[in-house]
Amino acid sequence: VGDNADEDGDDTDTEAEQGDWKEQEFEVNGEKVSGAELASGYMKDADYRQKTAQAAQLRRDAEQKLEYVNKELSEKANRLDVLANALYTEIAGDQSQLAGLVESDPAEYLRRSHYLAQRNQLLQQAMQEREAVSNVQAQTQQKQLAEYIQTEQALLLDVLPEWKDKKIAESEGREIAEYLLKEGYESNELSELYDHRALKLARKAMLYDKRANLKPSAPVKGASIAPGAPQQKQQ
Repeated sequence: VGDNADEDGDDTDTEAEQGDWKEQEFEVNGEKVSGAELASGYMKDADYRQKTAQAAQLRRDAEQKLEYVNKELSEKANRLDVLANALYTEIAGDQSQLAGLVESDPAEYLRRSHYLAQRNQLLQQAMQEREAVSNVQAQTQQKQLAEYIQTEQALLLDVLPEWKDKKIAESEGREIAEYLLKEGYESNELSELYDHRALKLARKAMLYDKRANLKPSAPVKGASIAPGAPQQKQQ
């Protein structure tokens, strides 16, 4: 009976220890964090990785779809360009010969004029359809870009939750822009910087340099600078 009691007691202690793991402290990178904080951080990291993987897959699917659409539109645009060029060449050539038919063959002049009018109408239709294809291509690319930006903004808030505060996001956003411009970026490059990973790295670099500039430089041991003019070296 005594043995059974000890075993029951051990089980109870084990369950208590397992139940208290959330309150226990663990050292991570020199900092003490609770088990609950570790679990929360792991869940957030796992959720972020899952969202990043899903976003990457959606981006690949969208790129494949866009590639197919662009291929179809490009082929159609090429066909229209070939048709328009052929019609233009034909119309231009016939018009140069048309003036001579006015007196020599009025009937042929009328027939050719009617034919050229039809070809010119066909040319206008081809040009309008070509413009419509260009518009569809532009709209498709704009739609994909808008979806990409929306996805990256959502992921950015996952890695920088403090940016959910618009004031913080705007303030740090301006600082990052100024920092990158000083590092050689162009304004048009910043306007196209959507990748949340690049923004996260840029913010980290900006904050690192900012902290480094605030730290006073440590004096060199054994070295000092006397006031007044520098001493001349003895010959």
